[in-house]
Amino acid sequence: MSDSATAQESMPGKGRTLMATMPTTYFVRIAQAIFYRGATINELWPHLIAMLSTGTVFLLLALRRFRAVLSQALSWWTQDRSDQQ
Repeated sequence: MSDSATAQESMPGKGRTLMATMPTTYFVRIAQAIFYRGATINELWPHLIAMLSTGTVFLLLALRRFRAVLSQALSWWTQDRSDQQ
């Protein structure tokens, strides 16, 4: 669904909106532009900015989730260790 096998134009509106938030969509566009048309950085920078920004958002969300899970695991582990003593 990242526009590599299925064209976004053939997707329903919600699918198109969802895929616009995925960094892989922009990566595929960049790769296809380079391989098929020999695109230069001047043509690719809007896609690069979009890929970096959506990738950063997903990275920050994953980091936030990781920290929450790690915090919960550490509090459980320290509580369990203090109960054993």
